[in-house]
Amino acid sequence: MASKKLYKLSPSLSHLLGKSELTRPAAIKEFWTYVKEHELQDPKDGRVIHPNKEMKDVFRVEKIGLTQVMGLLSPHLQKKPEQPM
Repeated sequence: MASKKLYKLSPSLSHLLGKSELTRPAAIKEFWTYVKEHELQDPKDGRVIHPNKEMKDVFRVEKIGLTQVMGLLSPHLQKKPEQPM
C-alpha cells in the first residue's frame, strides 16, 4: 500500500509549492508540476533541471539531475507527530 503519511513542508518548500503538507509522492508530483509550469527542464536532456531563482533559494544548487530530486526534497519533508485514531 502506498504511503499516506503527511509531511509538514519546510517554510521555503511550502512557499515554492504553495502547500503546507503533502505525502511524499504528492511532494514529488508537485515538484515536477512546478518544474514543468516554469519550463525548467533542459530541452536537450530532460533529466536535467535548471532551477529558477526561487528554486535555487530552496535547494541551493545550480543544476538538478533526475536522481537528485528525492535527496533534495527529503530535508524539506518534516514528520508530523503521530495522531491518535
